[in-house]
Amino acid sequence: RAGRRPLRDPLSRRMSATELQTLRGCMKKDPKAYLDELMLQLRHFEANLEIFRTRPSRASQELVDSVTLLSHVAPIYYKELRTFPLRLVELLEEHHLVMDTRMRKEFASCVIMMRNRAVLPAVPVNQLFFQMFRCKDKKLRAQLSSHIVSDIKTINTGKVDNRTNKDLQNFLFKMLSDRNGSAAKCSLDVLVKLYKKKIWEDGKSVNVIASACFSPESKVRATAINFFLGVDDAQSAREGEESDSDDDLTTDEVQKAAGNKSKTGQAIAKSHSKRSRKRLLGARRELDRVKKARNKKGTGPPVSFAALQMLNDPQGFSERLLALLRKSTDKFEVKLLMMALVSRVIATHELLVLNFYPFVMKYMQPHQPKVTSILSFAAQAVHALVPPDAVEPLVRTIANHFITDGRQEEVIAIGLNTVREICMRQPLAMEADLLKDLVLYKKSKDKGVVMAARSLLSLFRSLDSEMLEKKDRGRVRDLNKKSEFGKGHFSEGVDGLDLLNRESSSDSDSDGSEKDFPEPKEGRVRFGKVAFAQEGGEG
Repeated sequence: RAGRRPLRDPLSRRMSATELQTLRGCMKKDPKAYLDELMLQLRHFEANLEIFRTRPSRASQELVDSVTLLSHVAPIYYKELRTFPLRLVELLEEHHLVMDTRMRKEFASCVIMMRNRAVLPAVPVNQLFFQMFRCKDKKLRAQLSSHIVSDIKTINTGKVDNRTNKDLQNFLFKMLSDRNGSAAKCSLDVLVKLYKKKIWEDGKSVNVIASACFSPESKVRATAINFFLGVDDAQSAREGEESDSDDDLTTDEVQKAAGNKSKTGQAIAKSHSKRSRKRLLGARRELDRVKKARNKKGTGPPVSFAALQMLNDPQGFSERLLALLRKSTDKFEVKLLMMALVSRVIATHELLVLNFYPFVMKYMQPHQPKVTSILSFAAQAVHALVPPDAVEPLVRTIANHFITDGRQEEVIAIGLNTVREICMRQPLAMEADLLKDLVLYKKSKDKGVVMAARSLLSLFRSLDSEMLEKKDRGRVRDLNKKSEFGKGHFSEGVDGLDLLNRESSSDSDSDGSEKDFPEPKEGRVRFGKVAFAQEGGEG
């Protein structure tokens, strides 16, 4: 062909980066004309590969150049290079731990490029990248993690490939128990990201993450526990930020609400006049009032944790985690995370893990670090099904260590508020003598202590006013009595059935129009107010 450069054996001299880039562009423009150059580059790759296998830890720039060139033209020469992509995957799988850092990153980039162009299937590529998490290269692990998440997201966009998802899930679940801590941690991060992106949010994925809470690696354990503690909190925080941003009103919107501007934004009245300023101030107050009412409506029951609801065996999970917490030698921060998760699982499923309350009691000292968090965990783990005998020592311990005259006002207020939260969940845990002593703190000089004591007093006015003295029962002396432990209210029959019967009887009484007309004779049928003759009957 005229104008075409003569063939040159690439083994005679190493081609520069510019020449390789030019050759790559020519191959993409005219694949058939440069088929001979492709075969020469393929032989060059085979020769460099044999040299590399003799010493895998040594860097080879010629091999990198050959792999980069063949990877770029692999979609064009699909038949000629049909075995090259899988050979590169096998090469990385065999030597990725001892390979040069730069070569390994270049080869991984070439594999990612061929996977994005659908030259390689998803399963072997992602399985290779999961294994490459064992490499001591933080940037490479971040690159591979990002590609795995985006690739699985692409697979599940549109028509879902269940077979590919199942193979990848099984391999990923095996990687969570890998001996290499970095590989297990990165695999868990991938699984958490896929759950947050609502790609793999089934019960199987959640229970696999739950099994990672018992991993021997502290980082893996902390990541799994943080998933159960923080995934729904982050979602609710994002929803709260979106609602807050919706509530913020601009000046134009306030002007339109006040009537100083039309819907199109044109000024109706002069804003500097006294009447316009008065309308603007009234509109601002009205909008603030509406916003406060909306926020009050939004405050309801706590957020339901979807991930915790998917646990197959919450009772066994909480007991195993508590046993691991008892003999744990981790940092105190990790112990706090485990404590928080046990408390939340107990509260979500209303479990009976009676060993948790004596364990928490030994940390209830005012000088204990993060004592407010520990008190909140103890209060959260109490619910109506917990026996009062298990909660009474907890309340007594808080009262003895926090609510005494020698303590600071902040400590007393914290203790009173914790006791109130516990009694709100299990009122039978409070004794009458202890309640009378705690209510006396309403005469304290500190405002926080007074408010905490009054809130406890108002709680028992509605729960069981007999436990209070007569002067503390308030004006309404209805003598409310809390129900016994284990006693519940069960409805007999269908609620509201008597109301339906009453409505049907009232309707029949009110509909008396047909009684004003005589019954039709034999052989006739009445339709409304008119009687018609039947066939064969009298006319």
